[in-house]
Amino acid sequence: MNTFNLFRRLSVRIIAAVLLTFTFTFCSYDDSELRNSMQELQDRIEYLEKMSESFQDDLNSLKTIIEKIQSEVTIDNVVDNGDSYTINFSDGTSVTISDGKDGIDGTNGTDGTTPPSITIIEENGVYYWAYEHPDGTIAFITDEDGNKMPVTGQAPQVRINPDSGNWEISTDGGITWEDTGMPSAGENESIFKDISIEEGILTIELLDGTVLHLPLTEGLSFSFDSDDPLEFSNGETIAVGYTMTGAVNTSISKPDGWKVRFVENRIEITAPAAENTFAETEGTVSVIALSASGLSAFDEIAVSVAAAELTGIDLNADGMYANSYIVSEPNTTYYFDATVMGTGIATAGLEAPTALDPKDVFVIWETGTEAGNVISSVELTDDGKVVFTTSETVNGNAVIAVTDGVPVIDPYPRDRGTVLWSWHIWATPGVNDVICTNNDGEQFTIMDRNLGDWEQPESSYSTYDGLKYQWGRKDPYVGFNGSGYLLDGSVVFTEPDYEPIVGYATSTESDAATLLEAIQFPEMFFTGTYNNMFDWYGLGAGTDEENLQHRNNYLWGNPDDTAPVKTIYDPCPKGYMVAPAKVFSGFTVDGQNAWIDSSILYEGSFEDGFTFTNASSFFPAAGQLANNSGVLRLVPGPSGREGYYWTSSVGEDGDSRMVDFNKSMLLYNTNKRASGCSVRCVRVL
Repeated sequence: MNTFNLFRRLSVRIIAAVLLTFTFTFCSYDDSELRNSMQELQDRIEYLEKMSESFQDDLNSLKTIIEKIQSEVTIDNVVDNGDSYTINFSDGTSVTISDGKDGIDGTNGTDGTTPPSITIIEENGVYYWAYEHPDGTIAFITDEDGNKMPVTGQAPQVRINPDSGNWEISTDGGITWEDTGMPSAGENESIFKDISIEEGILTIELLDGTVLHLPLTEGLSFSFDSDDPLEFSNGETIAVGYTMTGAVNTSISKPDGWKVRFVENRIEITAPAAENTFAETEGTVSVIALSASGLSAFDEIAVSVAAAELTGIDLNADGMYANSYIVSEPNTTYYFDATVMGTGIATAGLEAPTALDPKDVFVIWETGTEAGNVISSVELTDDGKVVFTTSETVNGNAVIAVTDGVPVIDPYPRDRGTVLWSWHIWATPGVNDVICTNNDGEQFTIMDRNLGDWEQPESSYSTYDGLKYQWGRKDPYVGFNGSGYLLDGSVVFTEPDYEPIVGYATSTESDAATLLEAIQFPEMFFTGTYNNMFDWYGLGAGTDEENLQHRNNYLWGNPDDTAPVKTIYDPCPKGYMVAPAKVFSGFTVDGQNAWIDSSILYEGSFEDGFTFTNASSFFPAAGQLANNSGVLRLVPGPSGREGYYWTSSVGEDGDSRMVDFNKSMLLYNTNKRASGCSVRCVRVL
């Protein structure tokens, strides 16, 4: 039976008997003295109960302390609670022990209570429970089999015998009790007599004089040996020294794509490989050191990948940007900034360009019968530069695209990701300037060849007469034959996922391509029904009036022919732009349509094109790509040959203006914007 239940039963019986006697004998008896005596008894019982619980807690705490000593656990810190101490261990646990100097006082004149005479004895590194007899001899506490009880096992239970007032011990969970012969009354003390810290050691002295020593944990700290930022080349590993004390665990934070690991007495940091286009190129490596008690220490160091020192020809060295770059040297490395859209300059009527963040680069297509005919290699630097090397010969065209690097499944599978922007690389030994005089006597500087023609055409039909463009788009096209295949096998697509759709090569089901689609699908020639496909951009399938409402006349920057500008969608190289209509008004005697060849100002004869007198250069009749199919038509054959040249100007009817000629006439005409026509660039006006 529990000691204190016994106390309560005895007191209740005594009190009940006394009250019953006085109830029947003295109805008016003054019982104040009796009530005071009863209160004192109740207070004494509660006091002894409290003291027994406190001493039992001390034994359990002593057991925990011995366990920590034998497990070589250290002390993080000790907290003074006023009448007790809380010891925080390095494994995250804690224990609270009583203050041996300020035990619990007796109440109402009762004597203090001395703790049971239980102690510990160490033998061969193992601590066992023991207690002191009244004669001063020490005996081990044993279990029911007579075995000594290790302190790391179960702590003995203690109680005060209500009859003798002595401390009793139980080793079988309170079933049987042994009288220690030691009285419970005495000085007010805990089994812990003193506690102190000196020179990194916590010393605990027990009431019987036993002394325990526990080392303090070293102060928690972490720091890199250097505060200087670290600069890496791609894939490089740098080992960094560090100092760390008092930690049981660590947490590492690093930029994406980097590797960090502890190796003996250093930390190895590895920068991402160059081909890891998703990795961050700079950031911080931080380490959080954690103690078992939850304390933390922190330090960080800045890391970055040094921008590769580019070698080669910087196509933006003059600070100018474009959608087309001319290269003229074989086996030569060039590079340009792929974070800039087109010219990088805002234009009225268009959304302002934003910075690109490319993650991958590849050649969409190039002229020739096999890959590498124009560009032998291409790569993307961490800071968004496209670096490419030309092939052994400089004759052809290519389109380079950068993507977000995220593979696409629908609506068109694209392993390289969504195209963010693309650039035309025009490989030619050199482009010459010639003077073009219009009907008003104004002189303009134009190219001596069509955009994309790698050599100056002669006064006869050549197999290649430059590229074709849909009005307002920046990307070039070669064209398709009637079966839906590229002409003469003259173009190689390096990525099958990015080949144009056979036949119509459109990104939409109807005549409703968007400007975003024009950017994301540079290889696609947007087509529609022949009669309704006036414009590749917008609705395009309604009436003429409806179509006009959805056009953007600013794509090439010259809606009214008065203030021509070069836009971010202009297809011409740096320093050039799509010519406004007025540049070519000197091709006829009066600047108007010429319905007979005698009204056309040209030299020699028509040989699949004209050498215009006022332009001093040959304009081939290079045909056009049909707006409904992308098929190249009106080239040499029974039906004759015609030339179609876009201008940046827009006519009164909303259609885009062009120069249209054959051997017997020249018209300053308009055309459907989905048609693919030639472009002759003029120096920026």
